[in-house]
Parts: sequence; structure tokens; C-alpha cells
Amino acid sequence: MDDSAGAVAKKIPVHVEVTVHPSQQLPETLRAHVLTFLHDTCALFRTGSLSIPPEAPLASYVESAAVTQLGSAKHTPDSVSFWQADLQVHIFTLSDVAPEADVLESPEGDSDDMSPCTQWPLPHRDFRGLWESLILEAGVKERLVE
Repeated sequence: MDDSAGAVAKKIPVHVEVTVHPSQQLPETLRAHVLTFLHDTCALFRTGSLSIPPEAPLASYVESAAVTQLGSAKHTPDSVSFWQADLQVHIFTLSDVAPEADVLESPEGDSDDMSPCTQWPLPHRDFRGLWESLILEAGVKERLVE
């Protein structure tokens, strides 16, 4: 068998993150709509935001959409054709819930309670855009998103 024919058939992972407004739609239904939209509108994928026209059926559900990663940690192409793409669509809603502080009571019983940490519901709107700045070992981000 010719090696070049095998290389053409190999799919390249394309990660698409879609932030949706809170809705009654099931994630699988939204994922199907996103895949249809991508199939109909994207011939070539590059990292960056995706523009969803206001008249598109998805527009009422989607807050933002972006191609966040092409390929793997070992191979990162500049662009990927639709026919080469193995689309990995990640759908999530950003939380607006305020963080909660854990409080430890002072051993002496006085009013000097201590707050050792603050718990944030994730993904949170205040941390939008920080994911890309995290430096982690190869494969960690992929495992966290799955």
C-alpha cells in the first residue's frame, strides 16, 4: 500500500469550543446543530473565533464559538481542510454564580474566622480566555475537556 494514500485518509483533530446561553436544548442537540453549521460553512479550519450570522438557527443559542486547537501536541498544522478534520465539539455554559469562601472557625472561638480558599463554579465568566494561557504537560488539557 502507498504511504501517501494512508496519510491522506488520516483525520486531524479540530477542537471547537462553543459557549451557549443557558437553554432548554440538550447538549447533543446543540452539538448536532453546530456540526451541521460547520459542515455547511467551513471549508478550512484555522484557530480563532467563528462568526455565526444572526439569521443562523444557532444564533439564539450560541454566545461564542471558536476553533481552539488544530492537531495534537506532536503535530499542529496552520490549517485543516474540512475533509481532513476530526471535529471535537465542546459545548459549555459559563457560570455567573458568585464564588463561595470556605470559612474556618478560629480555635479560640473569637470572631477572627479564616477563609483559606474560595470555590468558583467552573467554567466561570470571570475566567474567560485564561484557558489558553495555562501551561500544562502534554495531553492534560485534552483529558480535562473530555
